[in-house]
Amino acid sequence: MTNPEIKNLFKEALTEVLESRPDLIENAVLNAVEDISLIKAIEEGDKKDYVNYDKLMKVMDRKINALDK
Repeated sequence: MTNPEIKNLFKEALTEVLESRPDLIENAVLNAVEDISLIKAIEEGDKKDYVNYDKLMKVMDRKINALDK
Protein backbone atom coordinates (compact mmCIF):
# COMPACT_ATOMS: atom_id res chain seq x y z
CA MET A 1 0.00 0.00 0.00
CA THR A 2 1.21 3.47 -0.81
CA ASN A 3 1.20 6.38 1.61
CA PRO A 4 -1.77 8.11 -0.10
CA GLU A 5 -3.75 4.86 0.02
CA ILE A 6 -3.06 4.44 3.72
CA LYS A 7 -3.98 8.07 4.34
CA ASN A 8 -7.26 7.67 2.45
CA LEU A 9 -8.09 4.42 4.28
CA PHE A 10 -7.43 6.12 7.63
CA LYS A 11 -9.68 9.06 6.67
CA GLU A 12 -12.48 6.71 5.68
CA ALA A 13 -12.18 4.71 8.90
CA LEU A 14 -12.12 7.85 11.05
CA THR A 15 -15.13 9.29 9.22
CA GLU A 16 -17.06 6.06 9.72
CA VAL A 17 -16.30 5.97 13.44
CA LEU A 18 -17.30 9.60 13.95
CA GLU A 19 -20.52 9.14 11.99
CA SER A 20 -21.48 6.04 13.94
CA ARG A 21 -20.38 7.42 17.34
CA PRO A 22 -21.23 11.15 17.58
CA ASP A 23 -21.06 10.80 21.36
CA LEU A 24 -17.26 10.67 21.06
CA ILE A 25 -17.18 14.21 19.71
CA GLU A 26 -19.71 15.41 22.29
CA ASN A 27 -17.64 13.97 25.14
CA ALA A 28 -14.46 15.50 23.75
CA VAL A 29 -16.06 18.94 23.52
CA LEU A 30 -17.53 18.70 27.03
CA ASN A 31 -14.17 17.66 28.44
CA ALA A 32 -12.48 20.55 26.66
CA VAL A 33 -15.01 23.04 28.06
CA GLU A 34 -14.49 21.66 31.56
CA ASP A 35 -10.73 21.95 31.17
CA ILE A 36 -10.95 25.51 29.87
CA SER A 37 -13.27 26.50 32.73
CA LEU A 38 -10.90 25.01 35.26
CA ILE A 39 -7.91 26.78 33.70
CA LYS A 40 -9.75 30.11 33.76
CA ALA A 41 -10.70 29.57 37.40
CA ILE A 42 -7.10 28.75 38.28
CA GLU A 43 -5.86 31.83 36.46
CA GLU A 44 -8.44 33.97 38.24
CA GLY A 45 -7.43 32.44 41.54
CA ASP A 46 -3.81 33.33 40.88
CA LYS A 47 -4.84 36.99 40.64
CA LYS A 48 -7.04 37.02 43.73
CA ASP A 49 -7.70 35.04 46.84
CA TYR A 50 -8.35 31.32 46.57
CA VAL A 51 -11.46 30.25 44.66
CA ASN A 52 -14.12 28.54 46.74
CA TYR A 53 -14.60 24.96 45.48
CA ASP A 54 -18.41 25.09 45.66
CA LYS A 55 -18.50 28.36 43.71
CA LEU A 56 -16.18 26.90 41.11
CA MET A 57 -18.38 23.84 40.66
CA LYS A 58 -21.48 26.04 40.28
CA VAL A 59 -19.81 28.10 37.55
CA MET A 60 -18.62 24.97 35.75
CA ASP A 61 -22.08 23.37 35.99
CA ARG A 62 -23.67 26.51 34.50
CA LYS A 63 -21.19 26.49 31.62
CA ILE A 64 -21.75 22.80 30.92
CA ASN A 65 -25.54 23.09 31.17
CA ALA A 66 -25.46 26.02 28.74
CA LEU A 67 -23.84 23.74 26.18
CA ASP A 68 -26.58 21.16 26.57
CA LYS A 69 -29.23 23.68 25.49
